[in-house]
Parts: sequence; C-alpha cells; structure tokens
Amino acid sequence: MKEIHKINNINKNEYKNSKRKIMSNIINRQEKMGELSNEQLKCDIRNNPLLIKRAIVHTLPKMHNLKINIENINFNSYESEADEFTFETNLSKITSLNNNEIHKVIERALLSIGGLNIRIEEMNRFNAISGLKDDDLPLLDEKINFLNKYFNPEVQKKRLHRLFNIIDFPDLNFECNSDSINLTKLIKIRNSDECKEFRNWLPEIDKMSDVEIKELVNSMQAKISSIIHTKLGKSFRFLI
Repeated sequence: MKEIHKINNINKNEYKNSKRKIMSNIINRQEKMGELSNEQLKCDIRNNPLLIKRAIVHTLPKMHNLKINIENINFNSYESEADEFTFETNLSKITSLNNNEIHKVIERALLSIGGLNIRIEEMNRFNAISGLKDDDLPLLDEKINFLNKYFNPEVQKKRLHRLFNIIDFPDLNFECNSDSINLTKLIKIRNSDECKEFRNWLPEIDKMSDVEIKELVNSMQAKISSIIHTKLGKSFRFLI
C-alpha cells in the first residue's frame, strides 16, 4: 500500500478507492498449495526423462560452466515403494564432476522443474497469468512437446499398429456394406473403463521392447478380442 502514496497527484478519496479495490482482489494462499506440483514432479520423473535431461543441460552451464549435448546424456530413474527416487546418469563419464557435484546438478535441475510446476499450479488455482523466467521456456516447451507426443491421435494410431503387429492381431478389414455398426454400442465401448485404461496405457509401449510388449499383452489379448469380436474393422480407431 505504501507504493500508492508515491503516485503523484493522488487525493485521499482516490487513495481509499484504490486501497479498497486492491484489498478486495487479494486472494489468500490456498491450503494444500504445492501438492499438485509435487505429484506432477513425480510424474515428470517417471514418464518424461527428456525433460529431466533438458533441465540438466540448462543447469550445467550455470553451476559449472559446462555445455553438454542433450543426446549425450543418459538418465534413468528408479522408484521405491516409499515414493523415493534414485537416479543413474553417465555425467561422471562425460564430465569431470564428482558424485557430490552431480547430485547437486540433478537437485538443481529438479528444483527448476518443480518451480515451473508451482507457477503452473498457481495459474490454475488462481485463474491468473503468472510470469515465467527465460529459463522456464525450454522446460515448458519440453512439457508441451511431451503432451503433444503423448496424446497426438496420429502417434496413438502408430502405437496401436505397432502393438497389433507385435501380437499378430487378426486382420479386421471388411466391406463397409457387409455389416452394420451399432454406433450406440460402439460409443459405449469407447467410453468403457477398459478402453480408457487401454488408451492411457498405450503410450507406455514407447519405453518397452517388442518382447516386453508381447509378454505383457498376452494376458490382455483375449479381453481386447472379446470386445471387438464383431467386425468393427476400421471403426476400431474410434477407441484410440
């Protein structure tokens, strides 16, 4: 409020009106603020290693004046049952940093991602635009690219085709005039819990080998086959 007094030629009534408007728009910090950001950081670590590597690349010049190509960095995370993570990188091989320095670099990189998550949460909670720092932009771009790749329908179709090729899924091509399609039933299938879970799971195959996928899907194949035992053919793409 002291800043209002510094405004030239402001009278007493104008000061009171300005103070009243400012006070009416002040929002108290909500309880549990930061919980969503913490959960998002865990999701980032589990699912988006490229984001972590991007943060490391931007942290190294600040802390140690090192520039590393992101493609040269290996990063793996392992989660315990207690929601604790351990990390494995090749930074000790491609840099002269010791283990303690590497730990600090990863810590700073994760804090930068966490800070961005908090700003996004604040914008969501308060329905307001929050300023971003220049350092946030590469991380934000990586998040957007990840979401685009994760949920892009064309990418989902490619994943599904890969899955079908791996498990030798039967050919469902058919003449459109040979069967009638019950759209009500099709939409019901598309919105079923099983299909929602399947669509959410499908991007996970990006991190799996063909052998791992085949082993995992063998138990699922019977269920999928039973869902589409009628000749839905190309209309199955609606399930993606």
